[in-house]
Amino acid sequence: MAELAANNAEWQDAIMQAGAIESLVEQLRDGDGDMQVRAARALWALADNNAECQDAIVRAGGAIESLVEQLRDGDRDKQVAAAGALAELADTTTKCYDAIMQAGAIELLVEQLRDGDGDKQVAAAGALAWLAATNAKYWDAITQARVIELLMERLRDGDDDGHEMVVEVLIHLAKENAECRDAIRDAGAIE
Repeated sequence: MAELAANNAEWQDAIMQAGAIESLVEQLRDGDGDMQVRAARALWALADNNAECQDAIVRAGGAIESLVEQLRDGDRDKQVAAAGALAELADTTTKCYDAIMQAGAIELLVEQLRDGDGDKQVAAAGALAWLAATNAKYWDAITQARVIELLMERLRDGDDDGHEMVVEVLIHLAKENAECRDAIRDAGAIE
């Protein structure tokens, strides 16, 4: 289902209209390991640039909490899929931001950014970037978690793929939030 929905608004809407979001959230919550990964990837693809699907995922109830649970206790594939889905959902409503924050996602995303491999770091950075850039009330939590410093470490020490991800996230943060721009400058990104 993720492949059908990826970057295709027509398929995203058709899948949503068919009532699949509720089933995907149920599989995310109650399915076995492989099904949970597939459900998270499908929700990630459905939420991609589609506000209606994002709202439907939030309304389905339990999606954010289940994604955060996968960040906390899942294997690598679950963590990557969960972080990716949260990144897309972070680009939505205050209700979604609040649920992500209340579920404890910030700390888990920072942990993935700090300790994860490339895919985990990319997905975590995307979620943190959306949260920081689009809602000032989350900037304090993200600042306290030293996200800018972690991104700068990755820029200095990471591989080429990591550099591309870091630059993209820093550009996004700087473009959307004046406090982010100042923190990025103070961390030495502009030399």
